[in-house]
Amino acid sequence: MTITLSTLDAQVGEGKWNLLLVDVEGHEEKVLRGGRSLLSDPARRPSMILIEVHPYAWDTVGTTSASLLHELTQNGYAVCDIDGNPVGEIRGYGHIVATIPFAP
Repeated sequence: MTITLSTLDAQVGEGKWNLLLVDVEGHEEKVLRGGRSLLSDPARRPSMILIEVHPYAWDTVGTTSASLLHELTQNGYAVCDIDGNPVGEIRGYGHIVATIPFAP
């Protein structure tokens, strides 16, 4: 079996996605890092990213709560849980939602 890997930036190209769903069993930060061009471009970045987080797997890939949240916040995303409560630390399996705050 051959598996071809690609980055989020390569898949999106110069396009724009409004919603991004990330469900990759612990490799969440790697996906975000592979989309740095997209996520840092205010004209193209998704307005919402829904991420299923798997912190039990992060030790094997070098991810921490702080490093994952940094990938989002450095590009202007506000991070909350599925109920809308701000997230400052990810402690267990679940979902986070990253959104670009609307300017008044």
